[in-house]
Amino acid sequence: MFHQLLTPIADSLALSFLVAALLIFLMLVLLGWAHRPAGRCRSRA
Repeated sequence: MFHQLLTPIADSLALSFLVAALLIFLMLVLLGWAHRPAGRCRSRA
């Protein structure tokens, strides 16, 4: 059975929180930056 490790990054809960928050922020920024209106997303085939 899979056993999940719960040790924080570098034994620091604050650093683990910052890394997780950075990844979520980066994902939201990239989703907003790559957003296109529906009319421009249609295929040209």
